[in-house]
Amino acid sequence: MYETMKTSTLWGLRVSGPYLHDGRASTTEAVIQGHEGEAKNSKDRFLKLTSDQQAILVEFLKSIWITLTTGPTGS
Repeated sequence: MYETMKTSTLWGLRVSGPYLHDGRASTTEAVIQGHEGEAKNSKDRFLKLTSDQQAILVEFLKSIWITLTTGPTGS
């Protein structure tokens, strides 16, 4: 039997911390650096970026936002 976890979406990342299933990561960078398994390749690629490139990527991830409406739109 395998244990499964639901991965959070990236929508609203900037206001949804702490991160990881147990809340041990307080920053987006810590989330990326703490991953292994299926995400190890992505982590390794992130770590090969310059610090400026890492900052740009993190800012992009934090900019992803969705606004939900609670009712019909229009007139």
